[in-house]
Amino acid sequence: MRSTAASEKPWLPAEKLIQEMKEFLYFKYGSASDEDFKFDKDDGGTMVYYKVTCMKVKDSYYIGLSTYDNKFTLHDIEHVDTIQSGWSFLGMSKQKTKIHRWFEKRYITLNDLKQLLDFIMRDFAERIRMKYRQYLESANIPVPN
Repeated sequence: MRSTAASEKPWLPAEKLIQEMKEFLYFKYGSASDEDFKFDKDDGGTMVYYKVTCMKVKDSYYIGLSTYDNKFTLHDIEHVDTIQSGWSFLGMSKQKTKIHRWFEKRYITLNDLKQLLDFIMRDFAERIRMKYRQYLESANIPVPN
């Protein structure tokens, strides 16, 4: 995993993780995974994928947590207004075209979320595949290039 500086700590949905861990109290073993995101139209957003695993051994619970986060920004929507003006008098005329460009902050849509999740999961799977390629090859499992 990539290292993050103290000021760049990854964001995690703590309430969801706590709820998952509370549900594990009723089982000897449990595992759950999910994704969540936060988004601000000015700063962009963070999408996090996490997996929580819990195992009870005697009177102790062992909890494993793995996370993968990805920061993203959406480009602003560009609008172009074309203003045409002119005059005509006794066969003489003059036309003037003015182009006015302005940008609008973009909000995230459900389709954007689906595309982001697909991208993040492909990127996550590729990193795992590259990291554990040697284990797959030693087990004679073919790994495409």
